[in-house]
Amino acid sequence: LWMVNTRLKLQGVTIGQAGINEESQNKQYEGILHCLYKISTEEGIPTLWKGTFTSIILSLNPAIQLGVYEMLKRHHLIVGGPVTDGSGGT
Repeated sequence: LWMVNTRLKLQGVTIGQAGINEESQNKQYEGILHCLYKISTEEGIPTLWKGTFTSIILSLNPAIQLGVYEMLKRHHLIVGGPVTDGSGGT
């Protein structure tokens, strides 16, 4: 779940005028299960799914590129014939 991952990574990080300060000791969660429990009880279970739709959309682009690449490669092998290394050997 993206929300738990993000919260665990960003706990203790403060952003101020001087930029990001990672030395803050503001630890809200003690681990994955504690974070899951605390978010679900304080903010509700739907909060755990925030960011999932965006991550799915972002993962579609490489999937589409791979599919198009494989299709073009197959088409090239059928139309263009086998690929040779240019050495002229058998």
